[in-house]
Amino acid sequence: MSFQIPPETLAYWQRTGMEPASDADIALLEQRLGGKAPASYADFMKTYGSVEFAFRIKNGFDYVYRMGDRTEQRSEAVSVIKSPEQALKYYDGMKNDPKISIPEYLLPFAMDYGQGELLIEFGQPTERVYYWNFDNHDWESGETELGFVADSFTDFINGLKKFDG
Repeated sequence: MSFQIPPETLAYWQRTGMEPASDADIALLEQRLGGKAPASYADFMKTYGSVEFAFRIKNGFDYVYRMGDRTEQRSEAVSVIKSPEQALKYYDGMKNDPKISIPEYLLPFAMDYGQGELLIEFGQPTERVYYWNFDNHDWESGETELGFVADSFTDFINGLKKFDG
Protein backbone atom coordinates (compact mmCIF):
# COMPACT_ATOMS: atom_id res chain seq x y z
CA MET A 1 0.00 0.00 0.00
CA SER A 2 1.41 3.39 -0.93
CA PHE A 3 1.08 6.71 0.83
CA GLN A 4 -1.81 8.89 -0.25
CA ILE A 5 -0.53 12.34 0.62
CA PRO A 6 -3.14 15.00 -0.17
CA PRO A 7 -1.76 17.69 -2.53
CA GLU A 8 -2.29 20.47 0.05
CA THR A 9 -0.33 18.47 2.65
CA LEU A 10 2.54 17.82 0.27
CA ALA A 11 2.60 21.49 -0.78
CA TYR A 12 2.67 22.51 2.90
CA TRP A 13 5.57 20.16 3.61
CA GLN A 14 7.47 21.47 0.59
CA ARG A 15 6.98 25.08 1.79
CA THR A 16 7.88 24.40 5.43
CA GLY A 17 10.70 21.95 4.76
CA MET A 18 11.11 18.21 4.67
CA GLU A 19 14.13 16.48 6.18
CA PRO A 20 14.40 13.00 4.64
CA ALA A 21 16.29 10.40 6.67
CA SER A 22 19.26 8.45 5.37
CA ASP A 23 19.82 4.70 5.41
CA ALA A 24 22.32 5.35 8.24
CA ASP A 25 19.61 7.15 10.26
CA ILE A 26 17.27 4.17 9.92
CA ALA A 27 20.11 1.74 10.75
CA LEU A 28 20.84 3.69 13.95
CA LEU A 29 17.19 3.42 15.02
CA GLU A 30 17.23 -0.32 14.34
CA GLN A 31 20.42 -0.76 16.31
CA ARG A 32 19.14 1.20 19.31
CA LEU A 33 15.73 -0.47 19.38
CA GLY A 34 17.13 -3.91 18.63
CA GLY A 35 14.84 -4.65 15.71
CA LYS A 36 14.04 -3.92 12.09
CA ALA A 37 12.23 -0.69 11.26
CA PRO A 38 8.77 -1.16 9.78
CA ALA A 39 9.12 -0.95 6.00
CA SER A 40 6.44 1.72 5.60
CA TYR A 41 7.99 3.91 8.31
CA ALA A 42 11.47 3.60 6.74
CA ASP A 43 10.04 4.38 3.28
CA PHE A 44 8.20 7.46 4.56
CA MET A 45 11.21 8.72 6.48
CA LYS A 46 13.56 8.31 3.50
CA THR A 47 11.06 10.03 1.18
CA TYR A 48 9.57 12.81 3.34
CA GLY A 49 11.37 12.58 6.69
CA SER A 50 10.68 14.96 9.50
CA VAL A 51 7.63 17.05 8.63
CA GLU A 52 5.32 19.49 10.37
CA PHE A 53 1.55 19.62 10.23
CA ALA A 54 -0.94 22.46 10.51
CA PHE A 55 -4.63 22.53 11.39
CA ARG A 56 -5.54 23.57 7.82
CA ILE A 57 -4.18 20.28 6.44
CA LYS A 58 -5.18 16.75 7.40
CA ASN A 59 -3.54 16.04 10.75
CA GLY A 60 -6.25 14.43 12.87
CA PHE A 61 -6.25 10.80 13.98
CA ASP A 62 -8.47 8.62 16.12
CA TYR A 63 -7.24 6.31 18.84
CA VAL A 64 -8.96 3.72 20.97
CA TYR A 65 -8.41 2.80 24.60
CA ARG A 66 -9.45 -0.74 25.44
CA MET A 67 -10.57 -0.95 29.04
CA GLY A 68 -11.64 -4.44 29.93
CA ASP A 69 -14.84 -5.16 28.03
CA ARG A 70 -15.37 -1.61 26.76
CA THR A 71 -13.56 0.73 24.42
CA GLU A 72 -13.32 4.49 24.31
CA GLN A 73 -12.53 6.33 21.08
CA ARG A 74 -10.89 9.75 21.10
CA SER A 75 -9.31 12.10 18.56
CA GLU A 76 -6.09 14.10 18.53
CA ALA A 77 -3.90 15.97 16.05
CA VAL A 78 -0.32 15.24 15.06
CA SER A 79 1.94 18.30 14.98
CA VAL A 80 5.25 16.83 13.80
CA ILE A 81 6.88 13.62 12.66
CA LYS A 82 10.30 13.69 14.29
CA SER A 83 13.69 13.14 12.73
CA PRO A 84 15.35 9.87 13.80
CA GLU A 85 17.72 11.88 16.04
CA GLN A 86 14.80 13.62 17.77
CA ALA A 87 12.90 10.34 18.11
CA LEU A 88 15.88 8.73 19.85
CA LYS A 89 16.13 11.63 22.32
CA TYR A 90 12.48 11.10 23.27
CA TYR A 91 13.00 7.33 23.35
CA ASP A 92 15.90 7.71 25.79
CA GLY A 93 13.92 10.12 27.95
CA MET A 94 10.96 7.77 28.17
CA LYS A 95 13.18 4.77 28.93
CA ASN A 96 14.96 6.67 31.71
CA ASP A 97 11.74 7.74 33.45
CA PRO A 98 10.75 5.10 36.05
CA LYS A 99 7.13 6.31 35.96
CA ILE A 100 6.67 5.44 32.29
CA SER A 101 6.38 1.77 31.30
CA ILE A 102 6.43 1.62 27.52
CA PRO A 103 7.80 -1.51 25.77
CA GLU A 104 11.40 -1.23 24.53
CA TYR A 105 10.35 -1.90 20.93
CA LEU A 106 8.14 1.23 20.64
CA LEU A 107 9.70 4.35 19.09
CA PRO A 108 8.09 7.75 19.80
CA PHE A 109 8.18 8.94 16.17
CA ALA A 110 5.71 11.85 16.33
CA MET A 111 3.91 14.09 18.78
CA ASP A 112 0.70 16.01 19.17
CA TYR A 113 0.45 19.73 19.97
CA GLY A 114 1.02 19.05 23.68
CA GLN A 115 3.28 16.34 24.99
CA GLY A 116 1.45 13.28 23.68
CA GLU A 117 3.49 10.79 21.67
CA LEU A 118 2.74 8.56 18.70
CA LEU A 119 4.70 5.30 18.91
CA ILE A 120 5.46 2.61 16.33
CA GLU A 121 6.60 -1.00 16.76
CA PHE A 122 10.13 -1.94 15.72
CA GLY A 123 11.29 -5.52 15.19
CA GLN A 124 7.80 -6.98 15.57
CA PRO A 125 5.75 -9.04 13.12
CA THR A 126 3.31 -6.10 13.05
CA GLU A 127 3.95 -2.36 12.73
CA ARG A 128 1.12 -1.01 14.83
CA VAL A 129 0.92 2.63 15.84
CA TYR A 130 -0.11 3.73 19.35
CA TYR A 131 -0.75 6.99 21.18
CA TRP A 132 0.42 7.85 24.68
CA ASN A 133 -1.12 10.92 26.33
CA PHE A 134 1.40 12.55 28.68
CA ASP A 135 -1.29 14.74 30.25
CA ASN A 136 -3.54 11.80 31.16
CA HIS A 137 -0.72 9.52 32.33
CA ASP A 138 -1.14 8.10 35.85
CA TRP A 139 2.04 9.62 37.30
CA GLU A 140 1.36 8.26 40.79
CA SER A 141 1.25 4.60 39.81
CA GLY A 142 3.43 4.81 36.70
CA GLU A 143 0.76 2.80 34.87
CA THR A 144 1.05 3.56 31.17
CA GLU A 145 -2.07 3.39 29.02
CA LEU A 146 -1.60 3.24 25.26
CA GLY A 147 -4.34 4.00 22.76
CA PHE A 148 -4.43 2.00 19.54
CA VAL A 149 -4.18 4.18 16.39
CA ALA A 150 -3.52 2.01 13.32
CA ASP A 151 -2.33 -1.40 12.16
CA SER A 152 0.52 0.17 10.17
CA PHE A 153 2.33 3.42 9.54
CA THR A 154 0.77 3.55 6.06
CA ASP A 155 -2.71 3.23 7.58
CA PHE A 156 -1.85 6.02 10.03
CA ILE A 157 -0.68 8.44 7.31
CA ASN A 158 -3.47 7.56 4.87
CA GLY A 159 -6.07 7.79 7.63
CA LEU A 160 -5.25 11.36 8.69
CA LYS A 161 -8.27 13.66 8.51
CA LYS A 162 -9.20 17.24 9.24
CA PHE A 163 -8.99 17.74 13.00
CA ASP A 164 -12.06 19.46 14.43
CA GLY A 165 -11.31 18.96 18.11
